[in-house]
Amino acid sequence: MKKETRIQLESELESVQSDVSNTKLHIHMLNLEKQKSERNLSELVDRKNKIIMLLKGA
Repeated sequence: MKKETRIQLESELESVQSDVSNTKLHIHMLNLEKQKSERNLSELVDRKNKIIMLLKGA
């Protein structure tokens, strides 16, 4: 393999590895945001159900 070709491939490999790392981090952050949204939704549903129960008891 030519030295120039090897250098180009190594450079491309570094770039691709960086893209992989960045994409994994992005997915991780999205998962954290999803979990936060799911907790918020659960709290809202619980609050809604409590309000409904209070209204039925009134």
